[in-house]
Amino acid sequence: MAAALAEEQLQGRLRIAPGLVATTSEVQTADMRRRMAEAWGLEPLDFYRTTEALILAAGRPGQAGMDVLEDLVIVEVVDEHDRPVAPGVPGHKVLLTSLVGRAQPLLRHELTDAVTLAGGPNPLGLPYVRLAAVDGRSDDALTLPGAGGGTVTVYPFRLRAPFAELPEVRQYQMVHDPAGLHVAVVLREEAPADTAARVRAALARELRDAGAVPPPIEVTPVPELRRDPGHGAKLKLIRSVAGGA
Repeated sequence: MAAALAEEQLQGRLRIAPGLVATTSEVQTADMRRRMAEAWGLEPLDFYRTTEALILAAGRPGQAGMDVLEDLVIVEVVDEHDRPVAPGVPGHKVLLTSLVGRAQPLLRHELTDAVTLAGGPNPLGLPYVRLAAVDGRSDDALTLPGAGGGTVTVYPFRLRAPFAELPEVRQYQMVHDPAGLHVAVVLREEAPADTAARVRAALARELRDAGAVPPPIEVTPVPELRRDPGHGAKLKLIRSVAGGA
């Protein structure tokens, strides 16, 4: 939403002057940060937030990544077998322990988030573990055949990346099944006639860059997207179904 507002500002359809720009709960990509900085002349901050423990980690001006708020929570980044992963290696999930929740204590509560720890000392001299990246839910990842053999895991942020360069797409939703990747898009009224083809080409290019063999990709313009009632009417960016990843 913040990136969409930044695009409206850059196009001259919005005129606001925020004193602070910060996002939570969703992945903040490099292109999103660039657009927000260009629109408002501010470095956007990022916060890792969950319903279970409010804020787990916080970004700070001039610092890449986020500091884990270790006086409030314990964040363990682990693989699919609950083994700790090294800094720089994307984890399969997070085990969260809250140090302040009294009404509902959480001890190693599982979050299906793909998180990467940062290595080395904290550049601001703070005594906190840092997160280099939060790449979204690992259960939203796709497993596709690899170009060099075997399989490749493609995380949601890679599939979101092409849309950062396609502001004419207002919303999108992906479904992966044995027939391929089906993409529904809601377009702006002024969207060019070739937008669906450009979405298809951009997704195929991103999958190849990730080392995967792109499946057949079908892109269909629709007037609105179907919402998943099991997620509080929240749009699922990737919805794996029988036979999918």
